[in-house]
Amino acid sequence: MSQAVFKGFSEKSLHQKIVDELKQRRFLTISGVGNTFSRAFVLNQIIQGGDFERVIWLVGDDKTIPELKNHFLLFNHFQPKELVYTEQGEDTSLKKIKWLTSLNLKRYCIFSTPREFFDHFPSQKTVLESKLVFKKGAHFVLNEVFETLIKAGYFQSEDEFLEQGAYKHKGGVLSISPFNQTDVYQLDFKDEELENIFAFDQINKKTVKTLSLLEVYPLSFPKEDGSIYEHFRAPTLVVTDEIEVSDYFQKESFDQLKQSLTREHFLLNITSFPEEDNFIHLRYLSLLRHYNVHDFLNDLQERLAMGWKIILFSRHIKELGNLLNENELAYFTTEPDFITKPERALLLKDSSVIDFVPRSFQNNELKIGIFTDREIYRAYTEERGTIYQKTTLEFLTSLKVGNYVVHADHGIGRFVGIDQKEVGGVKKEYLEVQYAGSDRLFIPIDQVDKISKYLSDEDTPPRLTKLDSTDWSTVSRKAKKEAGQIAQELLQLYAKRGVAHRPPFLPDSEEQHRFEATFPYTETPGQLRAIYETKQDLEKDKPMDRLICGDVGFGKTEVALRAAFKAYLSGKQTALISPITILVDQHFHSFQKRMDGFGVKVEMLSRFRSPAEQKKILADLKTGKIDVIIGTHRLLQPDVDFKNLGLLIIDEEQKFGVEQKEKLKKFRCSVDVLTLTATPIPRTLNLSLNKLRDLSVINTPPPGRLPVITEVRKYNDLLIREAILNEIGRQGQVYFLYNKVQTIDGLAEKLKILVPEATFVVAHGQLDTDVLEQRILDFKNQKYDVLVSSTIIENGIDLPNVNTLIIDGADEFGLLQLYQLRGRVGRSKRQAYSYMLYHGQKLSLEAKKRLRAIVEASELGSGFQIAVKDMEIRGVGNILGVNQSGVVKTVGVGYFIKLLNQTIEELKTGKREEKGLPQEEISIELPLTSYIPDGFTGDQKEKLNTYQKMAALENLEEIKEYKVELEEEYGALPKEVKNLFKVLELKALARTSGLLSVRVIDRTLENKEAILQISKKITDVQIANLFGFNPNWLISGDKLKINVTHLGLDWYEGLKKSLEILGAKELQQDALKKD
Repeated sequence: MSQAVFKGFSEKSLHQKIVDELKQRRFLTISGVGNTFSRAFVLNQIIQGGDFERVIWLVGDDKTIPELKNHFLLFNHFQPKELVYTEQGEDTSLKKIKWLTSLNLKRYCIFSTPREFFDHFPSQKTVLESKLVFKKGAHFVLNEVFETLIKAGYFQSEDEFLEQGAYKHKGGVLSISPFNQTDVYQLDFKDEELENIFAFDQINKKTVKTLSLLEVYPLSFPKEDGSIYEHFRAPTLVVTDEIEVSDYFQKESFDQLKQSLTREHFLLNITSFPEEDNFIHLRYLSLLRHYNVHDFLNDLQERLAMGWKIILFSRHIKELGNLLNENELAYFTTEPDFITKPERALLLKDSSVIDFVPRSFQNNELKIGIFTDREIYRAYTEERGTIYQKTTLEFLTSLKVGNYVVHADHGIGRFVGIDQKEVGGVKKEYLEVQYAGSDRLFIPIDQVDKISKYLSDEDTPPRLTKLDSTDWSTVSRKAKKEAGQIAQELLQLYAKRGVAHRPPFLPDSEEQHRFEATFPYTETPGQLRAIYETKQDLEKDKPMDRLICGDVGFGKTEVALRAAFKAYLSGKQTALISPITILVDQHFHSFQKRMDGFGVKVEMLSRFRSPAEQKKILADLKTGKIDVIIGTHRLLQPDVDFKNLGLLIIDEEQKFGVEQKEKLKKFRCSVDVLTLTATPIPRTLNLSLNKLRDLSVINTPPPGRLPVITEVRKYNDLLIREAILNEIGRQGQVYFLYNKVQTIDGLAEKLKILVPEATFVVAHGQLDTDVLEQRILDFKNQKYDVLVSSTIIENGIDLPNVNTLIIDGADEFGLLQLYQLRGRVGRSKRQAYSYMLYHGQKLSLEAKKRLRAIVEASELGSGFQIAVKDMEIRGVGNILGVNQSGVVKTVGVGYFIKLLNQTIEELKTGKREEKGLPQEEISIELPLTSYIPDGFTGDQKEKLNTYQKMAALENLEEIKEYKVELEEEYGALPKEVKNLFKVLELKALARTSGLLSVRVIDRTLENKEAILQISKKITDVQIANLFGFNPNWLISGDKLKINVTHLGLDWYEGLKKSLEILGAKELQQDALKKD
């Protein structure tokens, strides 16, 4: 796409202000830039606005460089050859030569990392003394030239095509392929005089251009006595992009860079947490996914009516164009019209013609937005039905190159990357993992589920396993033993639930439908899914234990209401227990209002009831006169008896104390339990991720909800005053969070002086309970503008009028806590703001990672991912309710959880794996090229994420659903991806059948043979079924074999059908003949 697409945006004053400030001050910090796509867009605006032709872009994470490069090319007028970046694994000397060469160009953009950039470089003097200079007309002794080239790392070649670093000599012609050039050069000598220098096209054997001077760099320089920025040509723009979260970042180096550059060059610092007083915050945000077509169209129409300019990137351009036409939304498909005709501000672009997946962003101040299929096309798919969603610890904890990983069979290694190999004409991709020494393991991508990210409390890196030793099997067995010891009580509890039985709840009736019709809003897809899954559980004959995870205001209460009403119609009582009295009161009024008119008796047991009232409530509860009781931990006291308790709803279980949790745990054996949470604690999360509890995730926000604009700032009185005045100026209210109770009253007095226009009230946990609750109720009734509070506000109080949150000392909070606190604002359709303030001169690396994560999690519905991210940043902590021993830390929590999960299976089935280790991985080898081509799903991170999801698919239904999801999100599947799904299908069938491996091998060019390796689990009945279906199968030891010609015209379909037949455990009378 040409740069003209965004020319209409570049006139915006905000971007021009950045250029003006940067030109004047030479150093500027900006924040709020969003994802890589919006970063590339913003840099494009700054580069064009400032006429910068030489750019160096330093990023904290080098894995983002390929994605940044692609996005930058889309937005910018730089040519591909002007973008310089190093390949993974590229020789360090060649990297430095590449950079030094690029710095001589008139125009360039170099992508690098702090580690590489701050490395030592040869000084200008060293480069000048070391390079070979060939000047037309100069005299040379050729033998001396050859000696000099060899010393410089070049080698002689007689090949027709010269690779980099090679030279050849024939007569008076010297051909050379320099390390610092992409072309091959031909030097013509007459006697000892250099007559001509040509750049030569080796393929077409034509001269491309003539030169008067050629500089040839050596492979390495004798000294690295300088820095890279002494080679810069003025003016150069250096961009430091979130480099402070790089493990290799050193503030001293950054300060030196800043001091050295800003005399002649320009330094632009992009950060999530500016420490300078003067900076510009841009407020680029993510877009919400639209969950129906109507919502998507309404959003478009509202934005266009307000003067927005929007670009829609889609692979489904024809279908989308028809939809826009049907709804009379005018759009362009060419850039010039889009720019020159302001009455039409909608541009539709075909993203299938670019080799990566764009990302969306929006900026409310500039009124610009980019939508992609992630937001657009999901509207169609969500309307048609449920998209397959699988949640595992492995792909929620995003794996990056350099991370430590645990392989179930081979132990701890370091993830190197995705590697493509071709064997016998068949291309496949593998995960490359480095082990102790120089050992490397290449793992087929269909076995990615054997890999888990290494997570531990320890700051020190784990010891890598040696591949040819028995160390790992020893450690693994110890961990297996410890998994059983640590989780015994927990496992017994859930095992009891697994074998417990009770009469199923009644199916949905007309009365249930009538009750649900009183819901005043449209259910979101996430809500519908959670409601459906909860009802399914209730209609089974064993107790439910389901966790509903969803952000604040995403509709968890409605799931609870419908479950409680279903319990009422089934003749059972419901108890809802919540951690604080105000929340109990809130739930009580919600339930009472919804159930009014349906004959349901709802009561509340809390301090809001007098002793006499509590006594009557307890009596009515015991006799069954109360259908739904809502209370605090008062419900757990011994004097509380139910006539027929059938459903227990727990709100934010992690807020209860240890003793209360123990009492709640006992309920799980006998009644159905529904737990509601916005951000599950790691222990709860892992119980759900590993199938100890059922999980429903509500990640679709209600219509009209906006992401909370989040800024991380150094404490500033002026900022606080402006934030409070802006909020009360629109008749809203403010939370000011200060978690030091001893000095909170003094802070409130200071704030009253700072903002005399506002009214303040203080609330914290050490106040008398009646006083505290009255103050919160007064604030709820809008008697005060600002609530100066401790973390008591995180307990789920629903106040839609509060839309500004100020957190003093945000760096002292955990990530989960920050996320939940931010969830207190943004409960309505009004834009909400969150200011996370810190004191002191600088933040620790851990605090920066934590605060950056909360800024990045601007997309609504991120709570579940935040819970896992928190584990990564602060260590896994007390993840199973007890402190892990050294064995658990040795193997990593991810693998330990896998062992625990296997123990659960053993208790359920009564079968124990022979070796006490995870079962043997099923191996599938087919003569099919199967992998995800670069660009199909976007960057390497998305590709790896997709591989991990694929490897976790367990049956044909899941595979089919995920295949549809991929097609709808990324377009038609390439042949390689279709083949990959064939591998997954056979793997799923092999698992059901009891096979250890499925191979199709070439005996000769014309003769392929299918070989199935059977396990001890396969029965004679299964073998009989297979032979009855196709008698051409032969058995030899533990192998079943067949020539693929006997599988039919399509050998794959024949093999698939054979595995389906083999999977049947009973004798198949009707299937004992070939189709």
